[in-house]
Amino acid sequence: MANIQLFSFWCSFTSVLSYSFGLFVFIQGPRRKADVLWSLTCFAIGTWAFGIGMMSRAYTLKQALWWQTYFLYLGAIFIPVLFLHFVSILTTYHLKKTISACYAIAIIFQIFNFSGHFATIRPILNFPYYTAPLAIYTAYVVYFFSLVVCAFYLLCKKLLSSDATGKNQLKYIFTGTLIGFAGGSTTFLTVYDIPIFPYGMYLVFIYVITISYAIAKYNLMDISIVFRRTLIYSVLTITLTTISVLIVTIIARLSQGMIGINKLFPMAIMACVTTALFHPLQRKIQQFVDRRFFRESLNKELLREVTSGFVHEIKRPLAKISLPAELTLMDLEDLASGKAKLQDVLPEMRERLKFIMDQAIQMGYKIEAVRQVSTPENSAMEEVHVNEVIAKAAAGEKTAMESAGITFHANFSDTLSPIRGNAKQLEIVFANLIRNAVDAMMESRISLQEKRISISMTTRDNKVEICVHDTGPGIPTDVQKRLFQPHFSTKGAKGMGMGLYLAQQIIQAHGGSLQAQSRAGTGADFEIRLPIANQKDQAAA
Repeated sequence: MANIQLFSFWCSFTSVLSYSFGLFVFIQGPRRKADVLWSLTCFAIGTWAFGIGMMSRAYTLKQALWWQTYFLYLGAIFIPVLFLHFVSILTTYHLKKTISACYAIAIIFQIFNFSGHFATIRPILNFPYYTAPLAIYTAYVVYFFSLVVCAFYLLCKKLLSSDATGKNQLKYIFTGTLIGFAGGSTTFLTVYDIPIFPYGMYLVFIYVITISYAIAKYNLMDISIVFRRTLIYSVLTITLTTISVLIVTIIARLSQGMIGINKLFPMAIMACVTTALFHPLQRKIQQFVDRRFFRESLNKELLREVTSGFVHEIKRPLAKISLPAELTLMDLEDLASGKAKLQDVLPEMRERLKFIMDQAIQMGYKIEAVRQVSTPENSAMEEVHVNEVIAKAAAGEKTAMESAGITFHANFSDTLSPIRGNAKQLEIVFANLIRNAVDAMMESRISLQEKRISISMTTRDNKVEICVHDTGPGIPTDVQKRLFQPHFSTKGAKGMGMGLYLAQQIIQAHGGSLQAQSRAGTGADFEIRLPIANQKDQAAA
């Protein structure tokens, strides 16, 4: 049963990743057909993965059939045609009639699926419930592999006719696709009584991440860098997830029969261990990947800065969605087992899912903002009101400030001149400054009579001047000299040393300046000066 629990957990993990990256790609290019098609492919993969995971851990035959029909094959039937359509657009080999026919066949298979004539359920290997094929199912398998082979043929054909850059990009797309479909296809073996556990399912998420990043980052860097980053964090994710599952399983077994042990206790232990291991494992894996796979012509410093910038900005949204996702999964299990009623859990599930979607959207905005820092010529500059930017940044850190007992005040002014800039990038700046102030006051060994963050704003000499002041322990002189250097942190293993560096890069890209003033024991002031939008800019806006 341990294999089944891990399999089901990994399917849910793959599902969350698929939906998240699908949404991320869609946000990046809602008007680009290839991006929309890849987003739909991710949603189909996510639906299939969630369905197979829930089917494998269902409590009754009726539940297993429901998950198989309305999730597993609702997604699985559309995966090959959506992927072929995506590849045909990506490679510019338009197959309109073929694609239309494939969609028609997919709809026919769905009719068989919803009518109960597509597949049934039976126990096999360690699975209490797994797909058993009916007569039409073999036709679906032929359809599936025919479309996948056709997509690979188009990729190979484009690969041979592309220039050097195109070949390098398509090579890694091809590799990611090969890993994903080879892994996912192992689920068919068990369907046909071949006694091989579908371990390949654990590889599907690599395929989703690789192509999603490839699509979103074409204009940022060579796809080999994307592939390298994907490889590092794929290995890191596998390692941390394996450790986490072992911890949860061991604690759950040790605590069986013990009264008063909350279900969230193993998750809390897992979160602490994962946080402690993240950075040491990241460094070891990055060194291994660099040494074994990427010895040639990579600008390691640039790569390190770009990777760290992305991780710094997406780590908090990812951390925020983990608990709501786990609670929602627990509610679904209670629904499936009959322990809860839909009307009782639906409001909270709706709120949690809305929160997860909001965080995914914010993650997409932040990643795009960081990307634009490295490509300033493509940055979207517009008239920005600093009041609104600071208000949004403070709202995002409200929970952290309240839990630390910190009061916040900003003297918002209706007469403050607008500036010309990128609102999302500036929001990252102020969020980092507020977050650093919170961390400094929480970790201070000095007894603080008052914990307060205040922001003042004024217009002087055609510049907007903003001062972020905190009543924390201050910044030692030796630390001030290195404050804006990349990878310098006073937070130990949990700090990446990228927040202030990224903030300074953004402010400088806006033609402004960021300086810190402090004396130990008297708090710190971060002073920002940004040029106001000139009359021509304001008229254009």
